[in-house]
Amino acid sequence: MTETPPGSPQDEADLPFRQVARDIPTPCWISDAEGSIIWVNDAWIAYTGMNVEAIRSRGLELLHDPTVYPLVRAKWASVKASGEAGEMTFPLRGRDGDLRPFRTRVVPLRDASGAITRWFGTNTDVSEQSRIEAELRESQQRLELATEAAELGIWDWNLSDNTFVYSSRARKICGFPADGEVTFEDVVRATHREDYPRTSAMAARALDPAIRSVERYRYRVVRPDGEVRIVEAQGRAVFESASEGAEKATRYVGTLRDLTDLEQVAEASRETEAILNSLFDASELYIAVVEVTEESFKYVLANRATLDFYNQPSDAAGFDARDIGIPDDEVKLWRATLLEVWNSGKARTMEYAFNGGKGAGWYVGTYTPLPPGPSGRPRLSFVVVDATERKSAEERQALLMREVDHRAKNALATAQAIVQLTRAETPEVFRKAVQGRIAALARVHTLLAEERWTGANLKRLVVEELEPYGASSSHIVIDGPSYALLPAVAQTFGLVIHELATNAAKHGALSRLGGSIEVRWRLQSNRELAMTWQERSEAIVPPDSRRGFGFTMLEQSIAKRLGGRWQVDWRADGVTITILLPGDGAERSAERPKPSRGSQLQALIVEDEPMIALALEDELRGLNIAVAAIAGRLSEAESVISAKRFDLAILDLNLGGESSVDIALRLREAGAEIIFCSGYQQPNLPPQLSSAPVLRKPLQPNDLAVLLRSRGMISSAK
Repeated sequence: MTETPPGSPQDEADLPFRQVARDIPTPCWISDAEGSIIWVNDAWIAYTGMNVEAIRSRGLELLHDPTVYPLVRAKWASVKASGEAGEMTFPLRGRDGDLRPFRTRVVPLRDASGAITRWFGTNTDVSEQSRIEAELRESQQRLELATEAAELGIWDWNLSDNTFVYSSRARKICGFPADGEVTFEDVVRATHREDYPRTSAMAARALDPAIRSVERYRYRVVRPDGEVRIVEAQGRAVFESASEGAEKATRYVGTLRDLTDLEQVAEASRETEAILNSLFDASELYIAVVEVTEESFKYVLANRATLDFYNQPSDAAGFDARDIGIPDDEVKLWRATLLEVWNSGKARTMEYAFNGGKGAGWYVGTYTPLPPGPSGRPRLSFVVVDATERKSAEERQALLMREVDHRAKNALATAQAIVQLTRAETPEVFRKAVQGRIAALARVHTLLAEERWTGANLKRLVVEELEPYGASSSHIVIDGPSYALLPAVAQTFGLVIHELATNAAKHGALSRLGGSIEVRWRLQSNRELAMTWQERSEAIVPPDSRRGFGFTMLEQSIAKRLGGRWQVDWRADGVTITILLPGDGAERSAERPKPSRGSQLQALIVEDEPMIALALEDELRGLNIAVAAIAGRLSEAESVISAKRFDLAILDLNLGGESSVDIALRLREAGAEIIFCSGYQQPNLPPQLSSAPVLRKPLQPNDLAVLLRSRGMISSAK
């Protein structure tokens, strides 16, 4: 580790020095006169991980920041050239690879003749000092920013030499130059002569060791241009021990604030405060400040809306959560949540259900941590909005979307049923018939949508179906009072009117010149709706030759599904069809005659869409399954299953907003095979019915047949 051989005169001369430096905690080193390191102490090796041999083989450059190393070399060269001691701070890399700042000092070692023989260097870790200096600079910057933001000036009176230091803000307030010395005479000159005795007295009280006043005081400052400003000063004296244990003030440090416009600002502040207080109390938002206690939390400030919510008097303050009826489990949960928010130091917005005060509801609240109260307990402010109506609206929206999906699929299923039940001699006749019936269904849906599915206006329905044939002309008369049909009734009625109009155009009054139609309706004393469809024309085709879809609708829908009655009166000059419908538009179950073959399966259809029910009946009949009853409402189904036993039940999951699950459970207990038919994407079935198959509307061809075969209800040959 030495350049000179052991035992040489120079080595012997360095030995005591090395022995002393070896164990000191600061990295030390010795170089020859040219600067090559020939010895390092243990602290150097511990920090850098490099001994003399490593330095010689690898070089010192590895221990330096590449960006700073050129400056180090230049400094070291200038020190060697001067032959005098030198000092520099630069980063030095440790064995862990991190760079830390070190203050390096080198001194020359000379022989008896004064010639430099060695250089001795120390490297002092100044990381902590650098950190403290950085923090001090940052603190100074924060102080300057804070005082500037608060428009505060800082002054420092050194009593030992009677000199002053004024910050830039303080100089501006007093009208002193931006730079240069501030003397005691300058301060006296800037103080209004009438206020000087009082400011002197306040300073004397602050500098008196027995009083040490830190009171604020106001006085007037006269600037060099004669402008008078009102300022507020506050100072604190710094005391040091003097002779015989006494203390003496050595410095007087304080702040200065310009309050010239104080009254104007104060007035504006009072007005603003009044407005904020008015908004605070008038707001419908729930606004409060709560303090978390050992076992609960209390309201230390609350606006009128919050007090009303908890039925508290207007002067209530400091009431505990338990005092306003919040259950203990809710109190514990909220206390934990409030502490969590407060400890996070960040505001949090939450949506939650709450049962208390005005009752159960949904709320959205923003909870913001505040500084601790006088007791040291955590405090938070909150602003809460009653979101119950919005939440209900969202739920209604979700339900509406679900219902729209359901109704759309029901409409498609109804259209599918129309296609299935339509009979025609040629494809062209079939196409026109299906198009007309689906168009009629669409018109009814439009009327229902305009009324938000609460009903459909009967007159508009009749007019729109007869519009293509001149509903406003003299040969068509439409007359009757305002009457709203229930949605399920409207769809059936719309198709019936369409079929009557179509038949009249093909075979009846509208197919011949001079023919006319009168459509009239009235409400009878028993609230029954009576409608007459009267056609006048010669040579109308007799009924037996054209009993088709329209009369099937009359028979299956009006009479059996809607609980109404119908009658056809044929005369030489035309035909009159009378339709009577119960006043409440109630749908009635239609029982089928018992099949002649005892081996046939007995089926029940529970479906509130007449066309879908007829299509299911048609498909079951094709599979040689007898439809013993069709019910459009749960009450009808209950009556039917109380009197009959069924082998198979096909149930719409939702009938006018009512679930058929209970009926399905009763039918399953009675031994019936259950099949659900639904337009909902995700039907909500209980565990007892989770195995029941669900046919999705609109049904695909052979869906029902495939399902019945898989359940063993029919043979594969069918």
